[in-house]
Amino acid sequence: MKDYIQIGIKKGIRDTAMLYFGGAAGQQRVHVSYLENFDMPLPPKEKQMEIAHHAYQLRQRAKTLQEEGKRQLEEVKQEVERMILSEK
Repeated sequence: MKDYIQIGIKKGIRDTAMLYFGGAAGQQRVHVSYLENFDMPLPPKEKQMEIAHHAYQLRQRAKTLQEEGKRQLEEVKQEVERMILSEK
């Protein structure tokens, strides 16, 4: 349930709460009344676990793709550098 709520907080509360921020730019905060009235749906525990597991898998896939992208970018940079140096 903790993971499901964490997902809900990150997506639901953060995205909409930004519309209700108060305070100075460096100290933005959400009013307590917003949090008290925030209605987050709570499906059965089994469904919450399914959602949390799916979100975890997506995050892992995104991390893998990001690492692969960094590796490919480095390979391309090295190839371009070799091409430049071989022309001289």
